Amino acid sequence: ALAYNADLRRLYFSDEKRLDGSIFQLKVPQNMSTNVQNVTVSTVVSKQVHGVKGVAFDDRTGILYWSNGPGHSILWIQVGSTDEPQTGQPLLRVEDQIPMGIAIDNCKRYLYWTNCGRTASIERSLLDGSGRQTLTDRDLALPYAVVVDQNTDRIYWVDERPGAEYRIESADLDGKDRRVLIAGSDHQPFALAVSGGQVFWADHIHTSVWRLPLDSPHSTSADQPLRVATYRSSPK
Repeated sequence: ALAYNADLRRLYFSDEKRLDGSIFQLKVPQNMSTNVQNVTVSTVVSKQVHGVKGVAFDDRTGILYWSNGPGHSILWIQVGSTDEPQTGQPLLRVEDQIPMGIAIDNCKRYLYWTNCGRTASIERSLLDGSGRQTLTDRDLALPYAVVVDQNTDRIYWVDERPGAEYRIESADLDGKDRRVLIAGSDHQPFALAVSGGQVFWADHIHTSVWRLPLDSPHSTSADQPLRVATYRSSPK
């Protein structure tokens, strides 16, 4: 899980191999050719019972949000309030859900998340946790990631389907006007981003990052997306 603080050039990230719910930060160097061995990584969140599934940063308030999946919670900290690692403060406790991907609508001040529980759904609330709503719970399997595209006022999510099939879908910010961007097989998408009129996703099966234009007509597995990069191990 990743989130970026543009003002401080800080990248916040989790490590799937860490089961203590730690979240780390590094300062992105001005010179991108800087040797990664010279980049300092520090811990901002530690001592959590459950691992981190999704991370989102609100650049207006400096609050870092994250979901913890089987911990049934969304938590937060105020970044920069201390130099010591913090423990999360509960924002929402959702006993009936497994919250995974999360994203912030910076304009309308909503927090969106995907729920991989028994009744999978796309949810949202205000940034203080109030006003919780289920936007859609129809025909979803395992929606892992969600992003907000402020340019088009739409949300996008990835849904892992039975039999190694997948979908990337979108809806307006209220969960209406739902559309399938691509439906295919032999992919296991788990992370998602939207930028420059393209949707990007990371894929466990091919250990690759893929992209597809947002204005593509409804695509199937016959219309393959473009592979952007391939990794020796699965991108986290």
